[in-house]
Amino acid sequence: MLWMTPWGLREFEKLTTTQAVRTGFDLVRPREFISSGPYTIYAGSLSEDRKNLKDIFFYQRAAKEDKPDVMILEKEATRVEVANDTANVVDLVQGRRYEIFPGQPKYTQAEFQSYRLRLENDKDVKFESGDVEALSTTKLFSKTNDPVISSELGWR
Repeated sequence: MLWMTPWGLREFEKLTTTQAVRTGFDLVRPREFISSGPYTIYAGSLSEDRKNLKDIFFYQRAAKEDKPDVMILEKEATRVEVANDTANVVDLVQGRRYEIFPGQPKYTQAEFQSYRLRLENDKDVKFESGDVEALSTTKLFSKTNDPVISSELGWR
C-alpha cells in the first residue's frame, strides 16, 4: 500500500501518456478532434489503410512562449513512409498555414499546393504525475501542509 500502489499508478499513467504522444497521428478518427501532446488533428475522412485523409485541421501549440502556434487547413493529406525514421511524415495538398501569436492581434498566412509536415515523436517524454494517489510516500511527507496530501497519507 505504501509503495506498490503509487508506483503502479505512476507506471500506468506514464505508459498511456507516452503511447498517446508517440502515436498521435495513428489515433486519428474521422470527424473527431484528437489531441496528443502539442498536436490537435481533425480529419473529415480517413482511408481504410489510414494513409489518406481529407479535409484536415491541424493545430500545434508552440514549444516556447515567444514562438507562434501553427494552424494548418488542407484538403488532402497522405502519410509518407520514410525508412529508418520514427517521425510521422505527411504530404499535404492545397491548404493554408497560419502562424498565430496567442494574446496578440498578429498572425501570418501562407497558401500552398504541396507541403510536407513532419510530426516528431517525443522520444524523451518526461512524465510527472499530478495525481495524489500516484505520488510516492516520501513526496507526500514533504508536503504535509496540504489537507488532500495529509488525507492520502492517513489512508496509506
